[in-house]
Amino acid sequence: MKGRVAARPALLPRLAAIFALALVGITCRDRDPMGPGLPSQAALAIAPRMERGAASGGPSFVSLRTVRGVLTPTNGGASYSADANFVNDTATLAFDVTFAGPTQRYTLTLAAIDTAGDTLFRSMREVTASPGTNAPVHDTLRYVAPDTAVSSIALALADTIVLGADTLRVSATGFDAKGQAVNPLYIGWSSRDTLAARVISSGPSTGKIIGGDLDALVWIVGRAFNGVADSLTVRIAARAASVVIAADTLRTIAGGAVNTSAVVLDRAGVQLDRAVVWAALDTTIAVVQPLLGSGAAAAGAVAAQLVTVTGVRAGTTRIVATSGTTADTSVVVVAPAPVAVVKIVPDSLAILVGDSARFGVVLLDARGDTLSRRAVSWTTADAKLATIDLTGGTVRGIAPGTVAITATSEGIVDTAWVRIAAQPLAIARTAVSPKTLRFLALGESSQLVAQSFAPDSSLAPGRYSWSVRGAAGVVSVDSLGRVVALGIGKAWVVATEQGGTADSADVSVDQLVQTVQLTPGVVRGTVGDTVRFSATLHSVTVAAGSSSSALIWLKATGAVGEMGDIVFARPGYGSFRARIRVVAGAQGVIALNPGR
Repeated sequence: MKGRVAARPALLPRLAAIFALALVGITCRDRDPMGPGLPSQAALAIAPRMERGAASGGPSFVSLRTVRGVLTPTNGGASYSADANFVNDTATLAFDVTFAGPTQRYTLTLAAIDTAGDTLFRSMREVTASPGTNAPVHDTLRYVAPDTAVSSIALALADTIVLGADTLRVSATGFDAKGQAVNPLYIGWSSRDTLAARVISSGPSTGKIIGGDLDALVWIVGRAFNGVADSLTVRIAARAASVVIAADTLRTIAGGAVNTSAVVLDRAGVQLDRAVVWAALDTTIAVVQPLLGSGAAAAGAVAAQLVTVTGVRAGTTRIVATSGTTADTSVVVVAPAPVAVVKIVPDSLAILVGDSARFGVVLLDARGDTLSRRAVSWTTADAKLATIDLTGGTVRGIAPGTVAITATSEGIVDTAWVRIAAQPLAIARTAVSPKTLRFLALGESSQLVAQSFAPDSSLAPGRYSWSVRGAAGVVSVDSLGRVVALGIGKAWVVATEQGGTADSADVSVDQLVQTVQLTPGVVRGTVGDTVRFSATLHSVTVAAGSSSSALIWLKATGAVGEMGDIVFARPGYGSFRARIRVVAGAQGVIALNPGR
């Protein structure tokens, strides 16, 4: 026993020494950087996902700019924040955190912000961080934008058609249950036929339709995040590669008409359903007008781009058919209308031996219109009795007798008679023919003829002096009755026989409008709208400044497919008829038919 007791005092110092060493060891570990009491470090990657819309085709939100995250320790302490930019709809946040202990729990709040600075998505959850690199955290952000209350949307297009490879703006307007506008409004766009057209977002509530190079009718859908949607159709039109007029050269006569057509082709040579705008480069030579009719024939003519080219005067010009930025031209050759009738005026004359007189001649085409500036050749059946000016129609008496005088123009012939007397006869009266002359342009000329009659009403030779009465400067007349138009107005030309009898002709000079050009040529609007036109009037005289303008008001009324004529006039310039047809889409097509 004593041995054991004696041993205890020796053990106590040893235990005290070991405890002291242990204390020293703890102190040294606290000073060691790798000691267990240091804070832990962790790396967190946060990759948020966007909540899917209520239905497919919802917004893609390509306008998202950044995602902002905040990590706050659940047991208190300083918060960590980080931002990351979106690439399309994807962004990843990186956090480097420090904490004491083996793990740390944090509250994570996320906000997705668009380019306008508005917060569209939010989320909140808890995450646990462990020392080192942690597995990525995927959180779903819920949609919290103001348009969650939208109950209806309405789409609108900037136009109704988009050409291949061109773009067209589409926009949406949203309303809540009370009909109040919702703003901002975020719309996702889709096309029912992506080959014909694609649609991409160009703003919160706007999209851009990109047309394919083909003809199609495409449904475009706009959908809000909560599934509210609207749709509309847009016409996609392949870009025209060429316009082809049926004939390279068209030939007609003045006053005549010829029809032609044009087609619009794509790059593959396939015909497109496109409108063609026609124009004549010189409307004093030819005018081009839609081939107007009624019923199915008219609809077919419009679809086939049929037009009528009408010759106005002899000459050469071109017509142009244009569709978009492509065009084609054809040469139009207008020949003079052929002479169909030659009429010598008068059909008989009486002159004295040694005297002269001049015949007049009227040339008509097949429609009965008077022709001018045509060559006329004259012949006499017996030059021993009377001679005739070969081109002017002036006859001179050589010897008493009766002789036939012939006028020929373009192979058409007429005959008149001349009686040559040796002695004058008593004259009871004198008559001038024609009784009226109307000139349609300055510089035109015409022949007046005086005839005298004996008391028994037989033709008697006379000798005449010609004069002009009334307004000065309107016309002039020569010694044989040739009248020339000098200025606009009215006058009287008097033939006085040397015996005292006299007669006169009423002469007027005007500038008849031969063509009228309306601007615009195509009217767009609602049936019943009043449209203001500008008309340019072209007269016969071809000279600088020979046109004038007037303002005409036409009113398009009637149902689709109906046609009507509106006649308008400018005093002293003739009357003109404007034809308007109302077609689908309330489009009026104006065609002019100049009249006298």
